[in-house]
Amino acid sequence: MQDSQAFKDALHKTLLAKTRAGRVFKLVVFWTVLFVTFVVPLGVLVIYHLWRHGNAVAEAQTRKAAPPTLQPDTEPA
Repeated sequence: MQDSQAFKDALHKTLLAKTRAGRVFKLVVFWTVLFVTFVVPLGVLVIYHLWRHGNAVAEAQTRKAAPPTLQPDTEPA
């Protein structure tokens, strides 16, 4: 019974960041959650944008720097 109580106390101190290992654990969890919360959804949006507009972006990069010309909708009479 003593061993389980000692284990619980050590785990409690670690998770409450009362030890060096606890502080490291807290930082690792913080940065992991921050990464998953912000960077992963942003990456998903970027991948979706490239998937939808990838051909247009590639074409625009391969064309010369000439601006697009305006064409009339109808032929002049």
